[in-house]
Formats: sequence, structure tokens, C-alpha cells
Amino acid sequence: MKRKEDARVVKTREKLYEAFLSLLSKKLYEQITINEICDEAGIRRATFYKHFNDKSDFSAALARALVEKFDVAMSYSSLKVTSPEYHIEYARRLIQYLVMKEDVVNLIYKSHMLPTLVSIVIQQNYKVIKERLDICVANGRKLHADTDTVATALAGGVAALILKWFDEGKPSPEEHLVDTIAHMVRSCFIN
Repeated sequence: MKRKEDARVVKTREKLYEAFLSLLSKKLYEQITINEICDEAGIRRATFYKHFNDKSDFSAALARALVEKFDVAMSYSSLKVTSPEYHIEYARRLIQYLVMKEDVVNLIYKSHMLPTLVSIVIQQNYKVIKERLDICVANGRKLHADTDTVATALAGGVAALILKWFDEGKPSPEEHLVDTIAHMVRSCFIN
């Protein structure tokens, strides 16, 4: 069972995440300092270091928080985690979120830290996807490969498709990208 965090800790982290995303909409990742994040959030630097070791640790925590936010949103869905459609809807909502935050995505894309940030996101997504696939298998769903292999392929493949789509200037509608991801997800499951 996951331990509930103190409300003050949650509020502090949320303020820091919001401040970082606000700064990220204006400047590149590597140009943002911890001091700027703290100033924007109205939080002391010492408080930042009570929660995070450095900016990389902070970025990983932000990625986890965003994944949790999507998990909460998906918990209200009628789709079961064991369904390929759940994973497809999750990708759809992620793409919609990224399109909504396109200014941030563009600055991340121009950043020298893009490979590091993508690696953090892929690692976080891999963990979540693997947990969900383990549930699928435990509930009798069959995959074309073991959960580790499928989770690795989906986490990396979905990230690569989304990056390519943004890099090419979103040459097709969102729904086309979702359909491509849907085909990839469904191909991992044995009917």
C-alpha cells in the first residue's frame, strides 16, 4: 500500500513543479536554475534540497508526478487496465496533454537536455507499463513476448513516435498518431 504524503509536502512539490513548468514555457531546460525554480515557487532553496538531490532528481520526480496524474485521470475511465484499449486511451490523453503544452514541448525539444529528459520519461513509462502488463498477464491476457520486452518496446516506441511527430511539425492529425500507437499496442497482445 502506498503511504500517503503529508499535505504540506504535496503542496510544496506541486508549487515547485508548477514553477518549473512555467519557467520551461519561457526558456530552455539547461538555462533554468534551482534558484529560479525556488524564486518562482516562492520556496527557499533549502526546502528544495529537503525534497530533491538536484535538478535531475527533480526532473525524474516531476515525470513520476505526471504519470501519477494520468493514472488518477485514467482511474475514472471505464476501461480495465487489462485491456489494450486502456493503454491506447492513456496514449491519447498523453498526446492531448503534450499538444496543450506545446510551448513547453518545443523548448524541451530545443534543449541540450532532451536525451536525458526523454530517458527519464521512458524509464518512468517503462515501470508503469510493466506493472500494468504484469496485471494483464496475471488476469489471463497473453502477450507476444514477456512483459519486460513488451514494456521496453512500448515505452521506447511510443516516445519515439511522439518525438518524431513533433519533430516533423505534427504532419498528421493527433488521431492518426493515436491510431498508429493503437496498432502497435494491439500487436503486442494475443487475441
